[in-house]
Amino acid sequence: MIEDVDEVVFACCCEFVYSGDYYVPSPTSNLLGSDTGQPRTEEVSSQPKLGRWGPRNLIRNIFHPMTLPRIYGYLLEKLDQAPRAEAAENSATDHRYSYANVFMCHAEINRFANNADWTSLRVLSLHRLIQSLEHFELSKDRTREIIGLLQFCFEDKGQIEDLQTVLRDYVVWNVEVMMQDTDFSKLLDRVPSLQKAVFRSMWN
Repeated sequence: MIEDVDEVVFACCCEFVYSGDYYVPSPTSNLLGSDTGQPRTEEVSSQPKLGRWGPRNLIRNIFHPMTLPRIYGYLLEKLDQAPRAEAAENSATDHRYSYANVFMCHAEINRFANNADWTSLRVLSLHRLIQSLEHFELSKDRTREIIGLLQFCFEDKGQIEDLQTVLRDYVVWNVEVMMQDTDFSKLLDRVPSLQKAVFRSMWN
């Protein structure tokens, strides 16, 4: 019933059985620079965290400051224990590291838990994915870390609605930054369901 379980995902699931939580792999180094081989510029610090089009009006968005605490509260009610303190994923603010593998680990665990009907692990992995995305300082040179996650959630087999909802809201909340990446625009063209979900949510 459940095939192609990644070794890291399996280890995290085993750890969850014994401890009620799990550790994810460490983020990978970005010291060699961006994909273009060019050094990072001051745009990292100057890029606004919120788009000028005003996402703060999106009260229903998961990442809205008024909504996020309610989402966390709802998920925590379904857990036997709160996630460990260090589960903020080191705040995901250090631009010297890529957090793509951290995001993907949570997403793969969530899909595995969903397929296995493992509610507690599904809820925990969703909580931790949202938490790591919340603390992730998105800028133009880091969008590729999100695009890989979008491809997993919207293009791969075994798509999970909860993951798609989280990623849709994250993209809408950061749409001005994401639209600067041509690979994101290509992904929207390639996946009409993602394009439709994003643009509908922008005006709800």
